[in-house]
Parts: sequence; structure tokens; C-alpha cells
Amino acid sequence: MVNSKHNNYFQNYFREVYLAKDNSDVLDIYSQKYPSVIFVNCHEEKMRGLDAVKAIRQFDKEAIIALLTDKIEKEELLESFGLNLIACLVEPFQKNEIQKLLSRIDSELTPASKEAILLKNRCCFNSQTKDFFNTERKKIGLTKYETLLIEILLKHKDQWVDNETIGYHIWEDEFYEKNCTGRLKTLINTLRKKIPKDTILNSYGMGYKIEVLHFYPSKKDG
Repeated sequence: MVNSKHNNYFQNYFREVYLAKDNSDVLDIYSQKYPSVIFVNCHEEKMRGLDAVKAIRQFDKEAIIALLTDKIEKEELLESFGLNLIACLVEPFQKNEIQKLLSRIDSELTPASKEAILLKNRCCFNSQTKDFFNTERKKIGLTKYETLLIEILLKHKDQWVDNETIGYHIWEDEFYEKNCTGRLKTLINTLRKKIPKDTILNSYGMGYKIEVLHFYPSKKDG
């Protein structure tokens, strides 16, 4: 996410860029899209960049945030300590400075960010490594069947998936031959104990589903 003023610097690097007209808009977009990388303009009339960063940091300690400014005061520099900013770029930006920043961002993005399927509850599933990350970006160990369960629900993202579809994907013909309905319920209950309860939703007679915020394997969003 970036202020519209600085869009030209970064739009070609990220797959999707959310433009914010000011820092208040930054917070509104953040609350809906949860981008992995955020560029904040330091000096604005409505809201200071550091105040926007502080608001984000109350909920998100992991997002990569860079401060963009035409000048930086000593007091602001001291105030920025502890906010875990990746950089503070002073205009006019030099091409080599931007390249260094983008390289550093790429190196610091977690696997959950680079290959992320971002769920609405802010957990992530890595589509390549099959790893699940909780809201604190900590890896949660999954069994083979738990991984298959998540994959079939993500294949039908935001849609209800019935027991038969899930069961056949996990156990194939064995689901019908051995009546695995009880095994499926046990599997779902066990998985729910590992991950946030609202990750897998259920509705009587409809089945189960996972709601997805972003479905962008192998790309970054900012």
C-alpha cells in the first residue's frame, strides 16, 4: 500500500498496489486489505505518518512499513524508534536507494507473505510448502489429512463444501467403503484446536468453508 503521490516508484514492483490519498485512508485500506508492505507519507495535514504507523502497530507487529518524507526532524527520528520501520526515505528519492529498499523488503518478506493465501481472519496458508501460519506468523504443524482438508476448502474458497466432497478428496473411495463421516468430524475438530476457531466455518446442511481475503500465490502485495 502506498500514498498516491509515490505510486510511480513502486507500482511495477508489486502485483497489486492499493493507493491511499492520505494517512487516514491508509488505515481504512489496511483494515480491509491487510497488505504485507506499507509505505507511509510522513507529513500530512490530516494525520502524521508516525501516528498512522503507531495505529497499525497496535494490531500488526509484522507488516513491513517504510516512511517516505521530504525531510525528517530529529524528534521524529527518535519517535520512530521502536516502531520497527524498515527504512525512512527522504525525497528526492535516488534510484539506488529505492532498489536497495526493495531488495531488503524482498529478503524480509516471510514465506507466509511471499506465497500467501491470506484468510479473512489474517491467518496464512503457503500454497507451495503447505505450511499454515497463524495471525502472529508462527508456523502451525499440520498432518497430511489436515493439509488436504485445508486445500479442498481453499479450492472452493468462500463456498460451502459438503462432507462427501471433502471426504472423497481426503480418503478417496475409502470414504464410502469405510463410512469415514466420524473420522471427518474428528479431523475437523482436531484441526480447529490447532488453528483459530473462526478459520473453518460450518453451516448445518451446507458443509464447511474457509473465507479468503487474498489468493495470490507467488506474489507480493503492497
